[in-house]
Amino acid sequence: MYVRQGCIASRRKAATFSEAVQKAKALLSDVVILDLHTIEHSNQHLPAGITILAIPIANNDEAKVMAANIGAAKLLDNMHLAQELTPAILELAPKRVVLK
Repeated sequence: MYVRQGCIASRRKAATFSEAVQKAKALLSDVVILDLHTIEHSNQHLPAGITILAIPIANNDEAKVMAANIGAAKLLDNMHLAQELTPAILELAPKRVVLK
């Protein structure tokens, strides 16, 4: 999932981390939500300025290390995803500026 300026601009799946990097660049995303099991050993990195929300299969020490290694701002609990996802997006996405 890719977020731009506080709203979900695109809900596109990426099968691999490399594909997620390509889509994040193309969509100019502010926040990218990654399933940690899609992370493979890759020399690609998300562009600077993109915030990562990580979702693990299991919320354990290995998931915490993986999330830290990719620079995730937040590791969400898969068991509470329905309650945590939207607030996390709103917390981390840049706020819109409303001109009057």
